[in-house]
Amino acid sequence: MSSSQICNVYQFQKELNEHYCNLLSTPTNIEQIPDDLELLQKIRDMEDTWDGYEVSRVSQDTLPDSVSDFTDWYKNLKLNYRNNVSYFFDYLSDKADTTEIAFYVCLEEQVDGHFDDVIAMSQLGLQGKPKLVIAENYWDEMGCGNLDDVHTQMFSVSANFFKEILKKGGIDLPNQIPYEALKNGNMLMMYGLRRRFIGRLIGAIGILEDTAPHRFAATVEGMKRCNIPDYVIRYHEAHSDVDSEHGAELLQGVILPIIGENKVLMKEICLGMLIRYRIALDYYASIYRWIKTLDRKHLNNYTQLIYS
Repeated sequence: MSSSQICNVYQFQKELNEHYCNLLSTPTNIEQIPDDLELLQKIRDMEDTWDGYEVSRVSQDTLPDSVSDFTDWYKNLKLNYRNNVSYFFDYLSDKADTTEIAFYVCLEEQVDGHFDDVIAMSQLGLQGKPKLVIAENYWDEMGCGNLDDVHTQMFSVSANFFKEILKKGGIDLPNQIPYEALKNGNMLMMYGLRRRFIGRLIGAIGILEDTAPHRFAATVEGMKRCNIPDYVIRYHEAHSDVDSEHGAELLQGVILPIIGENKVLMKEICLGMLIRYRIALDYYASIYRWIKTLDRKHLNNYTQLIYS
């Protein structure tokens, strides 16, 4: 079997996802945190196969060699990213109905649950201002000390509202999500948990945060068009502004100061951005396919999404 056939299947990505979630489990579930050498070796082999596949999908011919080259390269990458996902977020903003928005938000919750932990892992080993920039980002994730403003808490409020929308519409989603969605979350956790991939994690978070305002703003517009209550929109509306600042801060305060110090690190940061870009394109395309084939009466024949 090819690496594509091995990695791009639900069960492969689900096994990785369960492993990462167990590693990041609350200490009160200490018994389920994996530490068996045979299992860890199996996961490492899976990661190596998957990583090799993702690296093979991106072009390294035009990677920048200097900080000035990187700036132009990144501007082009960000523009391409925006252009290639606009079809999905234009639909979300202008045409999606309440059920379709609920469908998207509930899926997002399933793949974004450990983002605060990923941010925490990204600052390990950094020094000086770059560490402070990510620390400020993490403090925002923590609601600046206010429990009601913790981003995962805010997201849960929004997702719980939309779960009820799906339930009232008779939509009972089965126990799977598209493998593209699992990859979207697994990539960040793999990069955070494997220290050698710290450069890729910083790059992936950098472009993720820098492009997030577009998708959050589109989601807010769609929600308001569908008359969703303000308290439900609160999480997404906050990210329309906050992530705009985070993206610029990560670029100026973390990425640009460190990439000139080591060419291997520069390459790894660029690879993280490129791989995140490719996985994100696949992810949004998979959601769009599911939405466009959404049959409200026979949904289970068409979808493979977690709903809890």
